[in-house]
Amino acid sequence: MTPLERDRYLASRLNQIRWWNRLGWLGWAVLLGAVIAVHRVKPLYLDPGLLAEQIRMGLIRTDDLARLAALGNLAFWGCIGLLAGLILQTYVSMASERKLIRVFEALHLQDLNNRTLTTENPDSAGTP
Repeated sequence: MTPLERDRYLASRLNQIRWWNRLGWLGWAVLLGAVIAVHRVKPLYLDPGLLAEQIRMGLIRTDDLARLAALGNLAFWGCIGLLAGLILQTYVSMASERKLIRVFEALHLQDLNNRTLTTENPDSAGTP
């Protein structure tokens, strides 16, 4: 990889990181919207207390009971937690990559400065 290709790649990655920081909140909004929609349409899928109460009162239909027995409330909360973790992990990885790119750029600048000093004064190349 040539230095020009490397610089273009790093610039494109930094651009992608900036876009994720601008648009990543949409993932949280979609997840929250999905949880609210499921809670409004089928609150039994998310609220085990309500499910237990309706079973005791005999208000729950048998097909809903069979579906809930197969899926379970924990499965829904597990999927919500998994998606939230995925979004959070993406934020963390983008921040980590940004830090790594900054370290890489600082080392590159330090290397360029050392080369400049070496070419300007070749006699002092071996001395600290």
